[in-house]
Amino acid sequence: KDILQARKSPLGRTLLICSQLLTDCIVTNSRFTSSLLPSYFERRTTLLYPSIDPSLQRSDGEATSTKGGRILFVGRLVKRKGVADLIGAFQLVLADLPTAKLEIVGDGPERTNLERLANGLGLGTSVRFAGSLRGEALFARYRDCDVFVMTPRTLKDDVEGFGTVFLEAGLAGKPSVATRSGGIPEAVIDHETGLLVEE
Repeated sequence: KDILQARKSPLGRTLLICSQLLTDCIVTNSRFTSSLLPSYFERRTTLLYPSIDPSLQRSDGEATSTKGGRILFVGRLVKRKGVADLIGAFQLVLADLPTAKLEIVGDGPERTNLERLANGLGLGTSVRFAGSLRGEALFARYRDCDVFVMTPRTLKDDVEGFGTVFLEAGLAGKPSVATRSGGIPEAVIDHETGLLVEE
């Protein structure tokens, strides 16, 4: 996001180039993020994928499953994260699986609009907004879901660089559904750790 925001103004572009020229090494979180940099920085760029603490995994290593269609989203509630698309798609899921539940973990400027959308679609108790969670409370949600879903969109000045939440879901033994947006195809291996769909 820093790179994309800096490109919006001549001063930002100048400062971005100066800061990159003053570095010995530029570390990026995905090949996609690296591709946003000017090509002349390629020799200075190193890829370091994000990681998560494996001690957060359940001590017995067992992933739970409700078999009831529990879908989990974790992320900041901003337009780029595609939560409105997820809520719309969830309405279709309910037609085939009336017992399904969607839990949205996170907070942000779009929360009120998303709650209104869910209520307006008549989703009532099938969609739950849990707010921000951390630590064991968050990882319990991963363990208790059947599938993790995050469907970001690529915006002009903002894009998903990688998606550490997919690693968290994988640590809990849960598959992910995600869009082919930004660096997500480096975090979700299509048909192996989850499914990738178009935005």
